[in-house]
Amino acid sequence: MKKIIIIILLFSLFKVNLKAQYLYLLFKDGTSSQYDISLIRSITFSGINMNINKIGENTIPTPLNSIRYFKYLGATNALNETTTDLLKNDVSIYPNPSNSYIVIKYNTYEPSEINVNITDLNGKLIKNIFQKQNEAGNFKIYWDGNIEFKHIDSGIYICSITINKKTTSKKLIFTN
Repeated sequence: MKKIIIIILLFSLFKVNLKAQYLYLLFKDGTSSQYDISLIRSITFSGINMNINKIGENTIPTPLNSIRYFKYLGATNALNETTTDLLKNDVSIYPNPSNSYIVIKYNTYEPSEINVNITDLNGKLIKNIFQKQNEAGNFKIYWDGNIEFKHIDSGIYICSITINKKTTSKKLIFTN
């Protein structure tokens, strides 16, 4: 099921009005790769591989079962998912899609006021997960919507993270 969702999400990069600067892949062995979207001709799938076809270079086959998660850096789309320059590399959410829990990882370079909200697509606040002052450093917030609400409905939500009055919003997909 996860492979199908990854395939659909990767395919959607080229079919939805999504603009991104980079495709970032984190592998299960802890290594990572980052690809400039403007240099990718296409992404295809054959058997168990995702093939990244770069312009003017060889195709890069990547086994799907080796990918821990992926994200688009510097992305905006029709859901008004935005990323400011200051935050684009400092916030990540995984697993995404998720069937219940999420990890929100963020970095601060100075003491910062942090606020994290989950809203539905209509802007209705589902949960203010976190609001406090942090020192500089790397942080993780773990949140399980099914524990808090007994059951979180499948669908698309928006996670907004504000660090010192600069906000980034990321699309979040919950599946049951």
